[in-house]
Amino acid sequence: MSTQNSVAAARISLALLLLIAPFEPRFTIPLGLVHVSLVEAVALPCFVVLALTSPGQSWFRLPAPPLLALGLMVGLSLVSASLAVPDPGRALKFALRLGAMALFAALAARLKERDLRW
Repeated sequence: MSTQNSVAAARISLALLLLIAPFEPRFTIPLGLVHVSLVEAVALPCFVVLALTSPGQSWFRLPAPPLLALGLMVGLSLVSASLAVPDPGRALKFALRLGAMALFAALAARLKERDLRW
């Protein structure tokens, strides 16, 4: 994939996620043992596109402090969900959504600033 095409794919993925996120419908799509919402079904391929569009960036460099704090929050929410008594399934789903938010932030942070401009 050429650089221009990958930048365009990243821009489209970001725009699609930002447009669809506020309008999550109540219905879900059955996918094996889990039920996936429309936002989750759109987010997964967009995350893959964002992960593949900046191959020059290293995955092993230390992330910015806000991303570290976000990762800590996700880790603590997973621990909290595992200890939840009333409804651990819903708590785990919320914690996993927080993890997806952190992943989105990390993938967007990997993009160069000029690639985010329209």
